[in-house]
Amino acid sequence: MPSGLRKALHGVPSTLPPSAAIRWSAWRKVEVITAIRVGAITFSEACERYWLSLEELTAWEAAFDEDGLAALQMKYRSMPQMGRDLK
Repeated sequence: MPSGLRKALHGVPSTLPPSAAIRWSAWRKVEVITAIRVGAITFSEACERYWLSLEELTAWEAAFDEDGLAALQMKYRSMPQMGRDLK
């Protein structure tokens, strides 16, 4: 496990956002996705801890995989996806 994901109180990695996060910045979303991927927290634990639906967390992961951090920013997500639907 990377040193940045040290276990803190009650086994929760110290770099995870607080469970009462009010506003989800792109960086907070990436912290949760990264913690899941390195095994610091499970997918279902993240859903329960942050009151996220399976669909919402899955959408974060898919957006991040497709376009990185920018995809998790609200400005980017609200822009029309030019050319993606054209085939």
